Amino acid sequence: MSPPGSTSRDAYTKHVVKGKATTQRDRILRLLDEMAPLSRHEICRHFTATTFKNTWDDGPEIPLASVCGRVNALIESAQVRVAMTDIDKRTGQRVELVELVENAPVQKTFEGAFR
Repeated sequence: MSPPGSTSRDAYTKHVVKGKATTQRDRILRLLDEMAPLSRHEICRHFTATTFKNTWDDGPEIPLASVCGRVNALIESAQVRVAMTDIDKRTGQRVELVELVENAPVQKTFEGAFR
């Protein structure tokens, strides 16, 4: 029998090794580039197929648990930030809206230019 929690770690490791984690991360980044800020539930809705349409990018579905994991990793890596909090109209719960972090332009300096 596996130790408690090892199944989740094993599944996540296989997920990363297969490259799906990166693919999901890249898909979420592309969505946020087009439509930010979004909550994790809104992101998940864009990657959930319905009877009327495919996912936002016609790729495979991304479940909410995976969206949360990818978004949390993107926040930790400073590629995404929490832009604001709001009340979700469907649930009435407070949610975080996330957006891409824009890279700041490099400021040129003139230190040492005039001697």
